[in-house]
Amino acid sequence: MKKSIILYFILFLITPIFSAEVLSNKIINTRKYFTVGDIVKVKVKIRLKKGEKLKSVEDSNTDGIDIIKKDIKKGKELIILREYQLFSLDIKKLPDITLNLKDEKGKDYTLNVKGRDIRIKEIARDNKPEDIIPPQKGLNTNWSPLPLILTVIFAILFIGLIYFLIKKLKKRKKKEEEPKIWEKEIDPIEFFENELKRIKDLKYAEKGKLKEFYYDITEVLRKFFSVYYKKNYIDKTTYEFKRDFKEKIQDDLRERLFSFLEFSDTVKFAKFNPTEENIRQAIYFAEEILNYYKKIEESTDKPENVNL
Repeated sequence: MKKSIILYFILFLITPIFSAEVLSNKIINTRKYFTVGDIVKVKVKIRLKKGEKLKSVEDSNTDGIDIIKKDIKKGKELIILREYQLFSLDIKKLPDITLNLKDEKGKDYTLNVKGRDIRIKEIARDNKPEDIIPPQKGLNTNWSPLPLILTVIFAILFIGLIYFLIKKLKKRKKKEEEPKIWEKEIDPIEFFENELKRIKDLKYAEKGKLKEFYYDITEVLRKFFSVYYKKNYIDKTTYEFKRDFKEKIQDDLRERLFSFLEFSDTVKFAKFNPTEENIRQAIYFAEEILNYYKKIEESTDKPENVNL
């Protein structure tokens, strides 16, 4: 009778130890071997019986291993996640994990999960343990293609930028080497006639593109004067044009030309809204200038003596 009571008591004491059950203990980023600086990820799955509670989880101290991340997920099954970083070549196994539990009767007991065995290898054959400088804690030294991809992308962008700059410089150089419009052998009257016809055919007023019309017509006028007088009147502001335009034309035509350029500036830069009548008057004025210079070309008189 006495022996039965003692046996029953012993069974009562050891029964809680086997209450919780370890379902799995895996290294989830497993490989043939690890090396110094690598991070080892472990997932332990535990099944608790009804009424049992987890009080705490402890990890055994293992030389050369630091725990850089801990996580516990509770549900139907208890999942313990650990990330260990290795700092020694002498490591044989990962830390043990001890669960402090309380059974359905409120009695405390522990469940020990043995750390998995691992194989660790030197980075290179000739390296000695003392030659290996441990990486910073929390740094995963596993190879990643990301730095290589970023380097390739950067190299492509850099080469593309260099190509773009070279192409732009060549284009600018070619443009600078090309003769300017006032340096070319162009018939100014024929040029002006063709440009006026092009502007009329575009029908700016009908399309409501009034500002675009003034950009076009003033540029044509400037190009005409540049071609006719073999000077650069294209790259000048209206103020500079008025200051530098010393050509011999009728005074009233000169003043109307300056007024037209000033009015055009209010449309292009001061957001003035012209009317369709303004467009018609602008074309008429351009034709008037064209006819004036046609008469000069047809006449033997000086420009200042030509009257329209």
